Amino acid sequence: MTKLLTPDEVASMLQVEKSTIYAWTHTKQIPYLKVGRLVRFEPQTIQEWLTERREAVHEINTDLIRKKLRRVR
Repeated sequence: MTKLLTPDEVASMLQVEKSTIYAWTHTKQIPYLKVGRLVRFEPQTIQEWLTERREAVHEINTDLIRKKLRRVR
């Protein structure tokens, strides 16, 4: 079984405040598990979430560049 990460560990990994991690869980912006009253994270799921976000940002940036190029022409 894979070791689950704590909010402190995920905050450190992402270089954000622990309060940001809790805010993201509250608004369901980041995948998490509840173990009783505790919030935990699966490392593989967090890695996949980061990859998805990176790809989404790349797509947004690509679209913005295309729109700017159309205006210039």
